Amino acid sequence: MKKDFIVTGMSCAACVSRVEKAASSVKGVNNVTVNLLTGDMRVEGDFDVSEVIASVNGAGYGSRLREETDKSGSKLKDDRKKDIRGRIVRLMISAAILAVLFIISMSYSMKMPMFENYEQRIVALVSGIIQSVLSLAVILVNYRIFVSGFKGMIKLSPNMDSLVATGVAASFGYSLAVLISVAVSNDALYRPDYYFESSAMILTFMGIGKLLEALAKGRATDAVSALRQLVPDSCTVIREGEEVVVPTAEVKFGEIILIRPGDRIALDCDIVSGSSEIDESAVTGESIPVFKKTGDKAVSGTVNITGVFKAKVTSVSGETTIDRMAELVREIASTKAPIAKVADKVAGVFVPVVMAIAVVVFAAWMIAGREIAFSLSRAVSVLVISCPCALGLATPVAIICGSATAAKRGVLFKTSEALELSGRVKTVVFDKTGTITQGSMKVSKAMPSVNSDEELLIKVAATCEAGGTHPIARAIIDHAKNAYGFVPDGGLNREFIPGRGAVVTLENGDRYYCGKPDFVHGEVKGESVDFAGSVVYVSANDDYLGKILIEDTLTGNAAVCMDELRKKHIATMMLTGDNEASAAAISKTVGIDSFRAGLLPDEKSSIVSDLASGGKTKVAMVGDGINDAPALTAADVGIAIGRGTDIAIESADVVITGSSLRQVSGTIILAAKTLRIIYENLFWAFGYNIIGIPLAAGLFSLINEKFVLSPAFSAVAMSVSSVLVVSNSLRLLAAGNKCFGKLEKNAENCCENEINSGSRCSISGGVCDIINSGENPAGTGINGGDESLCENGACEADDRSDIDREGDARMVKTTVEVNGMMCHNCERHVNNAVKAAFDIVSVESNHETNQTVIVTKDAIDEAKLRAVIAEEGYETGKIVSE
Repeated sequence: MKKDFIVTGMSCAACVSRVEKAASSVKGVNNVTVNLLTGDMRVEGDFDVSEVIASVNGAGYGSRLREETDKSGSKLKDDRKKDIRGRIVRLMISAAILAVLFIISMSYSMKMPMFENYEQRIVALVSGIIQSVLSLAVILVNYRIFVSGFKGMIKLSPNMDSLVATGVAASFGYSLAVLISVAVSNDALYRPDYYFESSAMILTFMGIGKLLEALAKGRATDAVSALRQLVPDSCTVIREGEEVVVPTAEVKFGEIILIRPGDRIALDCDIVSGSSEIDESAVTGESIPVFKKTGDKAVSGTVNITGVFKAKVTSVSGETTIDRMAELVREIASTKAPIAKVADKVAGVFVPVVMAIAVVVFAAWMIAGREIAFSLSRAVSVLVISCPCALGLATPVAIICGSATAAKRGVLFKTSEALELSGRVKTVVFDKTGTITQGSMKVSKAMPSVNSDEELLIKVAATCEAGGTHPIARAIIDHAKNAYGFVPDGGLNREFIPGRGAVVTLENGDRYYCGKPDFVHGEVKGESVDFAGSVVYVSANDDYLGKILIEDTLTGNAAVCMDELRKKHIATMMLTGDNEASAAAISKTVGIDSFRAGLLPDEKSSIVSDLASGGKTKVAMVGDGINDAPALTAADVGIAIGRGTDIAIESADVVITGSSLRQVSGTIILAAKTLRIIYENLFWAFGYNIIGIPLAAGLFSLINEKFVLSPAFSAVAMSVSSVLVVSNSLRLLAAGNKCFGKLEKNAENCCENEINSGSRCSISGGVCDIINSGENPAGTGINGGDESLCENGACEADDRSDIDREGDARMVKTTVEVNGMMCHNCERHVNNAVKAAFDIVSVESNHETNQTVIVTKDAIDEAKLRAVIAEEGYETGKIVSE
């Protein structure tokens, strides 16, 4: 059983240690992880929830089960805003009182002429009373520190508040004792020094530091909730034939929603009519818009750019892709990176040790003959300057900032340990098919033997591969269907041998074989071929029928990925079950350091396992998550390329929702940067205390009397340390472009109020510009009407009631056969040429099917279309308009 709790009242790493200890003491609890930044606690095991809550509450902290309302982040955000407002009010009151107290204290210390006519004892008594009252007022304003601090001490679990409360109480108590001595004294010349202002200054400066810290921590937690803010609060639903704007949370599964240009899609859905280009950069981290048509999926958080379409809701609010991504980023706070355990061990004993040091410092100076005021001041300074808070924030803030930045680029770390290990990776192993290559294979050429023909060769291979899920199997089956009308027989006895091939037994006992040359039957002589793709051999019984050449295209930025990893001195290797020639060609093209070809899945896993166990460096395995599960599990870090919105690949530690390998190198680089930030934070947190405590104790005053920190300045130093740790971590929020490359914007950033209200945002200079430009027929508006309102770059259709209820039924769909396209770059060339030459609604090219689909309002000029495509170097075939 795994349960998440919300814990309140924690102020430092010592609190985290106490809460974990309290929860772990409950019977049945196996593991506890507490995050100081978010206040989350995850408990695993077979336990009673009420006992866990009672144990944590008994340790002096508040706790409750994490509710569904907490998942949205709005409750946490509201609580944080309320906390910040309270801190500001308390700080303003404390500062105002301190200003008056400081004036009175300075007047008393400077022995102003106005006091010459009064006895010194009377002046000291009156000034002391006023100072004590003002100082007590500041203490009462900040009473929560004392409640938390002394409660922790009573329960034998002191925290940072305990240090501050003890220091302030000691300073105030000493001054109060001096004031009493003045009141009972008969010496008219008695005029001692007070330290009431030190107590007030400690609390006020602490308030400043804690306010800055809370603001900085808020930025870190906002980075997590920013994903959910991509979802608009409302959307347009078709109910009983009418368009109704309803809150996103109230939209039901299966309802039809209407998406216009500029709309941010609120829920996961399937397009039922219409088509458009959609900016999916918020989900996949890739800036190139994706053309979507009827039957395709659209996901929440993405932006519709050009067309109008209707879609059927497949995931309601709270269960969408964006919701799952945000929850996964938040859940990383519920795990603990191995490096954080170092700080945890120190934090567990930090506060008691500091208190002991303060007592020793006070005693040492008293024994050395210094006055009690000096000795007490040194002890108070030690208490106040010590900062376990910086230790507690050093790791979690960096982890959350790093994971939030990665999520914005379509990279999801499942645990904080995965992020840390990714930062230590020195070898990255890649699968070929579906990873370095796109896995969208097609038959390049069929080469039948002298005893066969192309149709027989293809049909036999398709009979073997029918039902197979490997990209090569799909390519053969699709080619057989398109070229020869092949219909697979699902009743045959088929056997798939991973890494070797497939065999099928017919009803008459004949057996067909399809796979590697040593798998098929019959003599395969002189069949070596210089081909960079995959080669599949086919036989019927003992008769060799020939071979089929399968080609694939490289994944985007594959060469860039290898180059970036090489610059970071990270070794790269490719593992493939393909032939040596294909592996060598691809390895040379993309710049991989080494490769191994002709491997079975278990052999890949064995190689990765040997690499991972062969040294101190960490190994990452990158695969498509389909047939690479053993190798992904064997690596120190398994990185799965989900290609779209599949973020639930169980065997991977890291999931990449995009398709560019630049995200792989970016993941490794960002993780290493995050790890470096953690080291910097820990170095500062430890180094600060190592230097600060001796300085506050007055150790350096033995060299020079000026090397002494007052309690007030010690409070400032303590606050600064926490702010610096958090601020250093916040640098990761701006590291996206440096690690993953600059994300080219296809859409201007939508105003936050537009997104949150569900309104349409301006894309590429305003919705008007899209509607009235090459993306739609000039002047036609979204619905083909003549009237539209365009003000300040925004556009609102005057009357949308005439949008065709069947989507783009009024549009003309033109399908043209385009020969010569070999990759996605070819597709873009054709698309851009068509866009520049015609007024279109949408255009999509597919190099696999050699087709370009164009949607326009009016019939397209076929002669002009052929000429435009020919200018780009491609040949046109059949053109069909619907």
